Amino acid sequence: MRIGGRTFAWGTRTFVMGIVNATPDSFSGDGVLDATRAAEQARAMVAAGADLIDVGAESTKPGHISVDADGEWARLAPVLRALRAAVSVPITVDTSKAAVAERAFEAGADALNDVNGLRSDTAMAGLLARSRLPAVLMHNQRERAFSGDVIADIRAGLEASIAIARAAGVDLERLALDPGFGFGWQPAQNLEMLRRLGELRALGRPLLVGTSRKSTIGVVLRSSAGGDRPEGERLWGTAASVTLAIEAGADIVRVHDVATMTDVVRISDAVVRSWPASERRVWLALGGNLGDRVGNLRAALDALVRAGVAIELVSRVYETPPWGVTEQPRFVNIAVAGRSSLSARELLVLAKRIEAEAGRNFGAVRNSARPIDVDIIAIEGETIDEADLIVPHAAMPERAFVLVPLADVAPHWRHPALRRTTSELLTDVDASGIDVIEDFGWWQPAPS
Repeated sequence: MRIGGRTFAWGTRTFVMGIVNATPDSFSGDGVLDATRAAEQARAMVAAGADLIDVGAESTKPGHISVDADGEWARLAPVLRALRAAVSVPITVDTSKAAVAERAFEAGADALNDVNGLRSDTAMAGLLARSRLPAVLMHNQRERAFSGDVIADIRAGLEASIAIARAAGVDLERLALDPGFGFGWQPAQNLEMLRRLGELRALGRPLLVGTSRKSTIGVVLRSSAGGDRPEGERLWGTAASVTLAIEAGADIVRVHDVATMTDVVRISDAVVRSWPASERRVWLALGGNLGDRVGNLRAALDALVRAGVAIELVSRVYETPPWGVTEQPRFVNIAVAGRSSLSARELLVLAKRIEAEAGRNFGAVRNSARPIDVDIIAIEGETIDEADLIVPHAAMPERAFVLVPLADVAPHWRHPALRRTTSELLTDVDASGIDVIEDFGWWQPAPS
């Protein structure tokens, strides 16, 4: 499935969706209405491994206070725009109102996440058909009669949503399904849903599961004094539920605690799917000082995307003093975090091809002027020491013009030999004379 210019190959691994709640009454207590803080939260989630960001502006917890479309959009608009500038991963909008979804699509949301599965707003299915954007459709059991079979009711609800989509002309290949953990079910029923999740694979669409911090976990972990475990203390209960969901066939897990759950997903996938994974995280550094400097960076990023590198985070653009050969124009430098199924050697070939297409003279004096330079900084789980390819990049720890932008996209990345993070390495170098000339959001991938 293509979502926001990125291909999601279902079955190859489990994808992680990070949650940004633009609400004052989120059940998990992590609501954020300030757009700048929300953008920082999203960037941290993507740096920690999130493949998508889901943003909503109306709480869906039991007993929540409803807001009208204008009120929801007033909360959502600044946050969504800030997220769109901050990250390059797909953004889904969590709403059941067509009026909100339409404005969100226009503002850059890549997909819909409807907790009512097209069943609450009759205009939503038509909007989805016209937009041709993907959607997650959830079964919501609230105020619905229980037949006595949890999975039968979920399947019937999801089939009803699929039928609405089909009747409106929605491409069913663009749909993912969510069984609705915590939406109208008692704890024992939620646990049965998770236990029997694999039965929903028969619907033929990818499954999203959202157990993160839900009340069922708090009930199961209830203390001897009788109190439910608080939302902020449900991390390891969530981890267990995520593991079980992956074993049962979940394709996407929707979580609050991205850094921890990404580790849970990686271990679960290594057992359930395969190891090492065919797609890995990669970190690249790009720079140049000839011609249209920022334009050359944009062209190089576009070329990486065309070659199949999924770009998730792009740093600010920094203008930096020249390195090695001092009598030359100042450089512009960026760092990129992404994912790729290319081998290290294939990435190197791609980098050299991009440099050649930009007109780089490979016979020039080392460290002299060039239109573009593309360096492999690190590849997840890989260390290489060969004559023409060293990963992590050998000179990276001493170069401020690499570490400064790298701290924008991977502050917690840890050098495998030095055992120090990007932020820690940055304290050892002189970053004077490095200036920001373009803020976050200066580049976004072209629409698919």
